[in-house]
Amino acid sequence: MARLGLSRWFSSVSGRLLAAILALCLAITGIVTAVQLYAEYQKDLRNIESSVSQAREALARTIEISTWEMNIPSLKLILDDAVRLPGLAYIEVTGPGFPVLSAGRRPREELEISLTEPLRYTQDEQVNQIGFLTIVGSKKFAQDHLWERLWVILAGQAAFIFILSFAILILTHAIILRHLKT
Repeated sequence: MARLGLSRWFSSVSGRLLAAILALCLAITGIVTAVQLYAEYQKDLRNIESSVSQAREALARTIEISTWEMNIPSLKLILDDAVRLPGLAYIEVTGPGFPVLSAGRRPREELEISLTEPLRYTQDEQVNQIGFLTIVGSKKFAQDHLWERLWVILAGQAAFIFILSFAILILTHAIILRHLKT
């Protein structure tokens, strides 16, 4: 019986108007949400690239000195601290004469933003290449942030659509009733 009432309601002008408004709002919401998420994702990727570059600038000299001095405990500590920076997933130091030192987990290749730079130490105006520093950021951080943002955006848009649709329905209903009374 309730089904008949619902069917009758959607066959009315108000019901069809509400359905059309909801459909239009859902389409607009989908487009707006996609654009917002794309912009957020691009911003997050730029932030990860920036974190990788900043880590290189901040750590390269310290790592070069520790590598030149073969101070393995200091290098391990530096790498462990560096991988805690936002967006960074993995950091590695390689060079002749000492083992490969790394911290973190290297993401799958398609999810990584990496930078490899030679480590050079200058002594008595002589530049010595002593190894390589690899810093890897993960796009997974951006993807995780995207999922969080998706739910926030969709919840806000759903509330907006609900309120807007019923406000339009009430206004339309009032206008139609006033028109029918005259």
